[in-house]
Amino acid sequence: MAPPQVAVGTDRYGTYVGGGTALFWSDVLGEHSLATLLQVNGSFKDIAALVGYENRRSRWNWGGAVSQIPILWRGFAYGIDPATGDIIEQEDRFRQTSREVTGIVSYPFSRVQRTEFSASYLNISFDYERVTRRYDVSTGRWEEQKVDLDSLVSDALNLGTMSAALVYDNTFFGWTGPVLGQRYRFELSPVFGSINYLGVLSDYRRYLMPLRPYTLAGRILHFGRYGNGGEDGRLQPLYLGYQQIIRGYDYGSFEAVECEDDVDSKYFVGQDSSCPVFDQLFGSRFVVGNFELRVPFPQGLGLGAPSALPPITLALFYDVGAAWWGENAALRVGGNRAPWRPVSSYGVAGRINVFGVLLLEVDYVHPNDRPRKGWYWQFGFSPGF
Repeated sequence: MAPPQVAVGTDRYGTYVGGGTALFWSDVLGEHSLATLLQVNGSFKDIAALVGYENRRSRWNWGGAVSQIPILWRGFAYGIDPATGDIIEQEDRFRQTSREVTGIVSYPFSRVQRTEFSASYLNISFDYERVTRRYDVSTGRWEEQKVDLDSLVSDALNLGTMSAALVYDNTFFGWTGPVLGQRYRFELSPVFGSINYLGVLSDYRRYLMPLRPYTLAGRILHFGRYGNGGEDGRLQPLYLGYQQIIRGYDYGSFEAVECEDDVDSKYFVGQDSSCPVFDQLFGSRFVVGNFELRVPFPQGLGLGAPSALPPITLALFYDVGAAWWGENAALRVGGNRAPWRPVSSYGVAGRINVFGVLLLEVDYVHPNDRPRKGWYWQFGFSPGF
C-alpha cells in the first residue's frame, strides 16, 4: 500500500474532503499482479485513478493499464472596487486531464536485466474557469460567480505513443531505500498525432558501501522532449523543484519578493520574465545529479538500535541540475537556452519508515540559487532514489 493521504478543511467557501492511496495486489507466486490507484481532490474532474494488470506466467511478460490523471493550476488576483469599496477576489482554474490506455510487453534476459516495449493512446483535454468572489460591504455578505472560459484554451490532444527501454536492477533495499548495487533505465519514446516529438530518458543510479553500514548513493538523470513538438505550449513544462528531483525549490516555498532577484546569465531567456528565480526551473529538458551519504540511525552512529524507534536513515545530500529550452527557446518566457546554468542545494535528510506503510522524508535544506532564501525545512512522502 502506498502512503495514504487524507485531508479535511473548511473556510467561508465550504467544507472540503480529499485524499487517496494506491494498492498493489499479487498472487503467492507473483504470476499475476494488479495495481490500483485512487486520488480524490475536489470535484469529479479532479479524480485521479489507475488500474493496471501484469501477467508473468511465461518468459514474455505482458500487461496493460487504464488511467485518468488531472493536473490543476490556480492563479489568484485581489482588489477593491473603487466605486463601491467592495472587496473582489478572482481565482483562475486551469486543468489538464490525461486519459490513457497502455499495453506493455517485456522480456527478461536475466534476473536483473530486461527489455520493455509499450504502446498507448493518450487523450489530453483542457478546461478553464474563473471564479469571482465579491464581498459586499453594505450587506456584509460574499457573492460568488463562476464563468466557463473553455473557449480560451486549446482543443483536446489525441496522441499515440510507443516506447522501448533497457532496464537493469540488482540493488539491495534497506528500510528506506537502496543500499547496495546499481540500476538504470534507458528509454526512447516517440509521440505522434496532434503533437510530434521524441522523449528521451536516461536514469542511472549507483550505491556503494565502502564501510558498513554507510552507503554512498548517486543518481544521474536526464529527460527531454526533442523535436518540433517538444516545446508545444499545450504541454506542461518540466519542473526541477519537486522534492524527488532537487530539494530546496518546491513550489510552495517561493515568495513574491523573490521575483525581484535577477538571474545574471547570458543563457537565460527571461528578459520578459516576471519571476526569473522561479522561471529558471522550467524547460522542455532537464539533467539532474543527486548524491547522498546514508547512514542508519542510531546504529550507524554507534548508539545501538532501540526497538522503540521506527527504521530511520539519515543522509547528507547535494543536488544539482538544470532545465532548459531547445530550438524554440525564443518563444518562451523564463528558463535557460542551454544547460549551462544549473541550480543546486545541500543539506541533511531524514527518512522514516512508519510501520512499513509510510516513508516520510524530512529535509533541512539550503538552496544555493535563491538569494533571499536560507535554510528551511521540507517535508514529503517518498523513498530514497
